[in-house]
Amino acid sequence: MSQSPITVTYSLEEILKQINYKLDKIDEKFETKLDTSQKETQTKLDNFQRETQTKLDTFQKEIKTEFDTFQKETQTKLDKIDEKFETKLDTFQKETKAEFDKSNERLSNLEKSQTKVETRLDSIEIDVKELKGSSKAQIWTLIGILITAVGGFLVAVGRFVISGNP
Repeated sequence: MSQSPITVTYSLEEILKQINYKLDKIDEKFETKLDTSQKETQTKLDNFQRETQTKLDTFQKEIKTEFDTFQKETQTKLDKIDEKFETKLDTFQKETKAEFDKSNERLSNLEKSQTKVETRLDSIEIDVKELKGSSKAQIWTLIGILITAVGGFLVAVGRFVISGNP
């Protein structure tokens, strides 16, 4: 039992055709896989870009909303502070004006009083001058009266003594 070897003959051209065919198939598979991979990658990249853009838009809206809220709250607080300041300033101005008016009134009253005092002082000064003048006259009048009285007394005593009636 011996078998005889089988001889298969292929031509070089056939072998090269088969190799070429297999290489074409491998290249085709590679191109298909590469195209599929590129499409998947592009799809994933597009999805990632959309998701990122959506997240960025949402984040931007949230930040804008928070900023607007912060700005409104800050403006409200500033308005309240401004209102309080204006109220206090108005009150201060009214109080200051009232005190100034009161001081002006006091000053006016003092000026009137000073005028009255000056008038009275001038009057007193005139009266003192008149008193000085009249007191001198009164003193001289009194001296004259005293001299006359003493003279009259002396004359009366002299007559009495001369008349001899003791």
